[in-house]
Amino acid sequence: RHATKQSPFLAQSPAFISMCSDDPNNLPEVNKVKGVAIAVLVFGVISCLGFLVPGEWWGGLGGVLAVIGASVLLCCTGSGASASAGSHIGAGVLIASAAIVHAVAVIVYIVFWANVVNAVNDNCDDGVYSNPDDPNNQDEVDCDALSGVASAFIG
Repeated sequence: RHATKQSPFLAQSPAFISMCSDDPNNLPEVNKVKGVAIAVLVFGVISCLGFLVPGEWWGGLGGVLAVIGASVLLCCTGSGASASAGSHIGAGVLIASAAIVHAVAVIVYIVFWANVVNAVNDNCDDGVYSNPDDPNNQDEVDCDALSGVASAFIG
């Protein structure tokens, strides 16, 4: 086995010790929660990109709740059962709320996608995308391809 050399700054930093190592005063399950919280934090940050979809902010809201809940687990838990119980309950409520908001976001995005595809198909059926009087118009617009592009852009 090769010994890994650790930075002396990180080895003495209380933040590194509390966030990135197991606390011997906690149950093993509590220490495992920190590993799961890192994944929740990463996906919460990615989910915050939901704010970029105009008018469809549900995913971003769920991301913010997930980031706050995971941050509580990573940064604000104490040592021992009684010190960390309240923060774990609070983080659990935040992360459960984030899951509910994400479920709502899935439904909202599916409805948004269906409305866009239906609008494209309706406009295609009404001839909005074609101009028979234009001498450069050689073919009708492929409505299935246009719907596929709209679906791919949203998805």
